[in-house]
Amino acid sequence: MLKEADLVAYTEAKRIPTLTSYIISQYTIDVQNEFAFALEQHKSSLLSGSLNGYNMMDMVSALQDLKPWYYSFWDVANKHGASAKWYFWSKSFPATLEYKRNLLGQIVYTGKVAASASTSDARIKEMTGMNMTKWSHYEGTYTCSPTDDSFEQVLNLEDGN
Repeated sequence: MLKEADLVAYTEAKRIPTLTSYIISQYTIDVQNEFAFALEQHKSSLLSGSLNGYNMMDMVSALQDLKPWYYSFWDVANKHGASAKWYFWSKSFPATLEYKRNLLGQIVYTGKVAASASTSDARIKEMTGMNMTKWSHYEGTYTCSPTDDSFEQVLNLEDGN
């Protein structure tokens, strides 16, 4: 368990800013580099992003952008919590499919799966190593069940959302 004293010592040793998101991100990146573990993120609202524009974690994780359009526009609380509910529910189903646009702009199945609780650790590690890439909700955006969901592999040129 990470303790506050560990973070303070880590911050002082690395001479990094004390912005909490920066400290946690840098610490996670260092541990990930040392132990090569898989890291995935599932975001479902703008609140899941970094309001200060700092999104280093997006660059070192398998980032999946869930679009819970089955909630109304102003239902921010449910949209924000949708990714956690979706993730745990997805354990009951096969891993979601991954699509990508070809040179003609057509969406084609890649033969791989996107991130979910049913996705293998090996695949998450592969996805984690794909910097500047995220998986955007493609099919199933208007239903809450993961059974009909698929994700499109896209460049992550946004602020992580």
